[in-house]
Amino acid sequence: METIAAIASTRAHHNHFSRFFIFRPLLAEYTSDTHFGLFRRAPLNRVLGSWLTRHSNTVSLYSIMLTERQRSIFDFILEFRRRHGCSPSIPEIQKAFSIRSPNGVAGHLLALETKGLIKRAQRGSRQIDVTGPLDAVRSTSFDLPLFGRIPAGPPETFAEAKPEGCVTVDEASLGFRPKEGCYALKVRGDSMKDAGILDGDLVVVQPTPSPRAGQIVVALIDGESTLKRLVRVKGKWFLKAENPDYPELYPRSDLVIQGAVRTVIRKLD
Repeated sequence: METIAAIASTRAHHNHFSRFFIFRPLLAEYTSDTHFGLFRRAPLNRVLGSWLTRHSNTVSLYSIMLTERQRSIFDFILEFRRRHGCSPSIPEIQKAFSIRSPNGVAGHLLALETKGLIKRAQRGSRQIDVTGPLDAVRSTSFDLPLFGRIPAGPPETFAEAKPEGCVTVDEASLGFRPKEGCYALKVRGDSMKDAGILDGDLVVVQPTPSPRAGQIVVALIDGESTLKRLVRVKGKWFLKAENPDYPELYPRSDLVIQGAVRTVIRKLD
């Protein structure tokens, strides 16, 4: 059975929390061990409060408290970075909050920097980095295009396909550093349930020039895209479902591997 690795983490979020699992199918040897980890998003104040409790000798509670306007600007910066992949400029913040002078924005940014939530560079109009109590352990995050179905074509067709959404995941949770062309795919059906991949899961797929037998792959077989395990027996390649109700798939003509599954993301209702 395939090894499933899990990660546990806590993420800052605002005013609500949700739970979801992230599994990493390891693409090497098989073992019977299975471990499960839980992500739980918690309100930012709860995370900060816990951190302050452990670091009460170095940071005061007053220094981390924000005014309503500071909180609004900080939330705007977070949302802008999520949507655009970069921080807003001072004129963009000024326009969003109808602040008369750039100096007014600079004052709010200085307050956020003093309270340890952002870090500003000396040069550049968008050099606002988000920091905070977890900055030292934060890993790089990546925005991956999300597809509801697999585009029918070779791997390079994904660059031309229009995604239906975006998935932002940090490198530590993914378990690898995604390369160009990496994408997320929403699973439909239960053909891979015995491999721990269920209907509604998201799989993170990495294009690979040299797929290996035993990997779970996104493949184009005779013009149809599917998610299955890649198998080789006596020199012949075919696709195998992880559900006895589904038949093995043997290509009549073409078998193109569009990528290998590296991570599975599951939300819990």
